[in-house]
Amino acid sequence: MGAPPPGVKNEEEGAVRAQDQIDTRAIELAQQALSRIDGHEKICSQNQAALIARLAEIKSSIAGLYNRFWLAAVSLIGLLVCVIGWLLAVYVLPARAEAALPPPSPPPHAEPWS
Repeated sequence: MGAPPPGVKNEEEGAVRAQDQIDTRAIELAQQALSRIDGHEKICSQNQAALIARLAEIKSSIAGLYNRFWLAAVSLIGLLVCVIGWLLAVYVLPARAEAALPPPSPPPHAEPWS
């Protein structure tokens, strides 16, 4: 083995210093990574809050559409009931009323047909 680097008394001390440098660099990198992760989490939480607000808007819009569709369906059913009632009053009920009447009798002063 070669001579230790200048300022180092023996190989064991050199290995300890090298390991300390590696550990220090690893800690620095870990702290950088943690700070980047914290920044990313802040951005994600802001985005999540914006998405939750947008979803609430969409939910209220869908509820409004749901109510409008119910109103349209009830209105259509009411209109159909009115049309069916009008058709019954105009076409069916007069025909049934005429069928229920007895045949007209000839006037008393008229001569029978010969």
